[in-house]
Amino acid sequence: MLSKRLGSKRPGGVGQAEAVEVVVDVVAEERQGKNLYKVTLDGRMLKTQAGNVLQIESEPLALAIAEEWASQDQHLQMGHMRLTDSEVISAKDSRIVEKWLMSHNFWALTGLQYAVESLKSVLLPYSMVTFKLQAEEAVHHAMLEQKTQSETWGSVEWAHGMEEEELKTRVAASVLFVYFNSNAVTKRTP
Repeated sequence: MLSKRLGSKRPGGVGQAEAVEVVVDVVAEERQGKNLYKVTLDGRMLKTQAGNVLQIESEPLALAIAEEWASQDQHLQMGHMRLTDSEVISAKDSRIVEKWLMSHNFWALTGLQYAVESLKSVLLPYSMVTFKLQAEEAVHHAMLEQKTQSETWGSVEWAHGMEEEELKTRVAASVLFVYFNSNAVTKRTP
């Protein structure tokens, strides 16, 4: 087991004037012949919003995430944790995505845009268009944060349930629109 330690000074709690050091570690673990890296904060594993332990195959990425957490001061500023910024995407990957998008006509792109804006994700509509996810699964993934908040704070059942069902129909319709405008079989002319 490998461990790399970073430190951050933050106030210890409400009303405490002196700063305490928060210990941020990257711990390596070998599983099935692969190295997996986990980030810990004061010995507790960093988890995803779904409650799963964050496990990363890339040590540099794990170190970068740990450094982001270690660089936080008094209050966590999630908006300053920029690892998901578009500048992280390589030029090669960007060209692949561009080529895939350009393979669609205007109407299909309009449907994709609607799905992306509805789910607030590019990957979920892509996974639906390529038949890897269905609407229910995509909406479930898109609403993980809201579901986590609802578990913590409670939910207005009729409102959250209707919002989820409405999102499913919007996403399913938009992907169907993409399919009908992209598929050679459905675009046959007499």
